[in-house]
Amino acid sequence: WPLQGCQCIHCWLGGVLKPALRPRLPVVSGCNAEIAFSGWIELTTDGGARSAVPRCEMGQGVYTALAMLAAEELDIPLERVKIMDAPVHKIFGNIMVAEAMLPALFEDQRLVARSKRWLKDVAGRQTLGVSTTTGGSTSLRELWRPIRMVGAQARASLVNAAARLYAADPRQCRTETGFVVLPNGTRLTYAEVLSRAIVVEPARDFNVKSPEQFRLIGRSPTRTDARAKGDGSVKFASDVRLPGMCYAALAMPPSIGATLVTFRVPLEVQGAEVVPVPAGYGQGESLAVIADSWWTAQQIAGALDITWNEITGATIDTNVLASRRRAALDGGTSVVKSVIGDPDATLSAAGNKLEAEYAVPYLAHAAMEPMNCTAQVSGGIVRVWAPVQAPRVAIAAAAQAANVKAEAVEMVVPMLGGGFGRRLEADFVFQSVAIASQADGRPVHMIWTREQDFRHDFYRPAATARLRAAIDATGKVMALDLRVASESVGRAQDSRNEPGTSKPASPPIVGGLAYAIPHQCYRHVQVNSAVPIGSWRSVDASYNGFFYRVIYGRVSCHDPMGPCCLAP
Repeated sequence: WPLQGCQCIHCWLGGVLKPALRPRLPVVSGCNAEIAFSGWIELTTDGGARSAVPRCEMGQGVYTALAMLAAEELDIPLERVKIMDAPVHKIFGNIMVAEAMLPALFEDQRLVARSKRWLKDVAGRQTLGVSTTTGGSTSLRELWRPIRMVGAQARASLVNAAARLYAADPRQCRTETGFVVLPNGTRLTYAEVLSRAIVVEPARDFNVKSPEQFRLIGRSPTRTDARAKGDGSVKFASDVRLPGMCYAALAMPPSIGATLVTFRVPLEVQGAEVVPVPAGYGQGESLAVIADSWWTAQQIAGALDITWNEITGATIDTNVLASRRRAALDGGTSVVKSVIGDPDATLSAAGNKLEAEYAVPYLAHAAMEPMNCTAQVSGGIVRVWAPVQAPRVAIAAAAQAANVKAEAVEMVVPMLGGGFGRRLEADFVFQSVAIASQADGRPVHMIWTREQDFRHDFYRPAATARLRAAIDATGKVMALDLRVASESVGRAQDSRNEPGTSKPASPPIVGGLAYAIPHQCYRHVQVNSAVPIGSWRSVDASYNGFFYRVIYGRVSCHDPMGPCCLAP
């Protein structure tokens, strides 16, 4: 919520709507009870807390960063905040990821724009139920306010409860590293307050800390998962082990668009089962071998005699695709996605110009942990242990694969061995559940090979860019026009996750507008191909920042052999 004290309409709206939109919280019993606040933070009887983290940990440190926010506002040591996985629920929805897919309607910092953004945030979190997606470097930025607000409320609630115990004025009490300090100097641990208070009523009036009060935020404590990763005790999705679990390895199409024609199982194969895996969520029809060990399953999968139709893949050529992108830049219809100032007029009038063309290739994710998933289908319930960045998409995929409703899917998200955008996809979850549906109720742990991981990735799109820059007499860039020909990640993901729906093409997220150039324009030209593409390890479109950086470096770097001055 907006900080108190400001008299602008933005904060006035916060004061008016804050009581109306905040969930109605009941009085919570004390006396050794563990107390939950708004589903985000739970106070424990030992004076610590459990904080719900609705984003996955994939090496970026979100478990530590979000725990720091809770510890800061609760005023307790970081080690006393334990992480608990948050369920897939609308209150944990990632508004920023949803916002990134919308036009940048309110991108300035004026009063009306800030108020509209705030109202959109509130309305989105309360009503839209958007996916609890981890991506776009949004976790800390998006949860900075909610976790701090709930932590501040819990801290104020403890102060109020302690003040009631000793008939003190709560406004004269304070907290200090896990203690409530009363006006007379009496110090009560949070555990003592919880054990003595008859009730702990959620505070209605509270404030988050100001930056000058921070004792933890802004520092670099040891990561909360460092010891577990150092001694190997941390459990990734690949480490899931369940009673009666079997393993599955895949025989997947050898090229893009290849389809299964026939297959034959060698007579000498025993103790294993070969089952079909239907096409879905961006992957073609495959075969799976179920066995008591993954190595056995993989050896049998490699020995299957399979005939594939590879006509589609034979027509894909990167040189041809590059030519198509250049042709699209010559005569294709471009869409202006971002414009600042008047770049066209500035470029027309400029006497000193620089033009260049750059291209970037398709790139694979190459996460350290290959694609894997464990699934069990039994009694109409689907249980899934999957390293995913978008749980709601994965739940939908699991439900489709098992032909059940989404409410019948139970999802556990272990720690990820790298995500980089690849695990925003749900193809491997769909495959795993489809296999488990044919395993007579046994849990099945499916693992891809590293070769399959590279061959069946959803790659960062290849792109070709043409840039024009206007340079003044001092060597500064006054105008920059960037035209990019590439595919649309948003459109590709929509076609995989929502097949059959008709949506307009979603252009790439615009990024890289970081330099103080008074006149600049970004134009996108849509060019399609059969190569599967997806989000790839960056905020915004990774190649946009590269294109801007290279052209700007050529202007600002006067060493013709310097690293900035790459040949077009």
